[in-house]
Amino acid sequence: MSLPRHNPQRPRRRRVNVMGVLGRSGGPLGIFVMSLTLGGLIMLIIIQGTFFWPDADNLSDNWAFSNEIKEVKKIEEWEIQRKRFLDSFQTNNEKSHEHICNNIPSRTTAKSLWIKYIGSIIQASQHPDDPKFNHENFTKQLLSSMTPSSLHRTFDHESKPEGMARILDIIIKRLEQPKNFPPLRIAVVGGTFSEGEGCSDSSILIPEGSIMANPSFCAWPYRLEAFLNSFLLGRESKDNWVEITNMAEEGTDTGFMIPLVRNWIYPKHLLPHGPDIIINSYGAFDYETYGEGSSNLKETINSEMATFLRAIEVSHPCGDVPMVIHIDDTNVDFHESINKMHGKSFFSIFPKEPFERAIEVDGNRKFAMSGHLAMMWIVSFGMAEAVLRHCDREKSNPTPAENLYKKQAENCQDPSALSPSCPFSIFASPQGTVTRVTQFQKYLRPYLTTNVGWEVLSDMTTGWSRKTGLVAMQAGAKMELEVKNITKEVRYFHLMTLKSNVDPWKTGKAKFRLASLPPGGNDKFVETSFDISGHHETDDDEAKHVTHHFNMELQDHKALVGSDIKVSVELVEGTNFKILGLMLCS
Repeated sequence: MSLPRHNPQRPRRRRVNVMGVLGRSGGPLGIFVMSLTLGGLIMLIIIQGTFFWPDADNLSDNWAFSNEIKEVKKIEEWEIQRKRFLDSFQTNNEKSHEHICNNIPSRTTAKSLWIKYIGSIIQASQHPDDPKFNHENFTKQLLSSMTPSSLHRTFDHESKPEGMARILDIIIKRLEQPKNFPPLRIAVVGGTFSEGEGCSDSSILIPEGSIMANPSFCAWPYRLEAFLNSFLLGRESKDNWVEITNMAEEGTDTGFMIPLVRNWIYPKHLLPHGPDIIINSYGAFDYETYGEGSSNLKETINSEMATFLRAIEVSHPCGDVPMVIHIDDTNVDFHESINKMHGKSFFSIFPKEPFERAIEVDGNRKFAMSGHLAMMWIVSFGMAEAVLRHCDREKSNPTPAENLYKKQAENCQDPSALSPSCPFSIFASPQGTVTRVTQFQKYLRPYLTTNVGWEVLSDMTTGWSRKTGLVAMQAGAKMELEVKNITKEVRYFHLMTLKSNVDPWKTGKAKFRLASLPPGGNDKFVETSFDISGHHETDDDEAKHVTHHFNMELQDHKALVGSDIKVSVELVEGTNFKILGLMLCS
């Protein structure tokens, strides 16, 4: 796309170092004092609801200017460019993956695009349930605190993510033929913040009854989807080019997601093909909340991310693995292990600096609307950086069309063409295999051979994501499940249970026994057993509930195809225990 030229009539500005004035030296007052100190070289007038950045990268982006007309012109300029860009697909004779890059001038940066089209960025940030844009000034105040340079520093500039040509090919096909091709599918995995905690908390009023107070509609993944579609297609468009599924669950960490991605357990609307991009947004807060005795947070994150990436790699042995974006607020360096296991279809975003600037504007609320808006912009900026870096490489070393997608080996089938990799899998969650009590009961019924004191219940007191589960209701509660004549070898046993620091859950302990009878029935059952406590260790007096994940590789005890498997559970301590998920997988 061609970009509007710099306005030659704009007064020339002398290059003066005023970095740090905004947000660190008193905001507008600090700018005014600085202007006087410099002998009146500049007079900058800040009007609430206007924008502060110059039009060129070679100037400090803390320079402030205020002109509503300029902002309107920027919106009009983007509308013209957007229409030209979308119209070009009607007469596109290029290879689709080259189309976007050929419409971007050389040396275009995310900073320059952010500045040039800031008016349209503000418009696209409007929440769908705020038709009069009552939050416009609030949105501008937040965005003005996040300078383009601070956003630029969030991107991992050491990375050179491969696979971007394939991502752009998916987008172009959707824009060219929306009825024949699906949108770009993004899955977000994460914990407390990404699930939406606090996203309705703000210094600005949210109208009573608005969906903006519902975490499903105010969490940053929802707002990111609305922003990206609105910016490219226009606010009034009913089409979409990107679809984001929020799989985040409070009280979990990356380890919780490993068996799900390894075994292709995604929400139904992402099947059979799975996501094109996975955003891992687990932060230090999630690991600290979940952790039980981990002495080194960075080692934990490094280990779990490495296993997570391996799980993604093996989940799709024939096709293209999803691109992974890691939102990293700890600055853990694991590029070497990532490059070995996941190629380079990966990049990190480090959100801390602009994120903290934004929440400071909103009264330092830790999890609030300001943080969710900030994350929406940070991820958008990072994705733009990744695309532009890819396009710079494409112009000198274009990706051949035949290399866009992974060549499949002979007799190799992707997960969408295979029978499920788990002969038994149930996971109760808003994005799990079951969401309601009746669904849970229906799935269990064919396998349940014994049940004394266990019930499928829904209870919100332990958190929205853990409301439905299989609950022991009395001391000594017992049950047994039997899966006969398995069609896939079972090498892994995955378990998800509730852990809590409050009664009655913290006193519960259950003994699990897993036994397999090889095909033919002539041998004895091969058995393994273990105990799981319901107590969550924490120094915090506040009630804490987490989803505990227990993963066992059966190794010498793996169950062969044709085996029968029995799983028995007995409550050996306490009166209550909650099972959220149980999977037998290959």
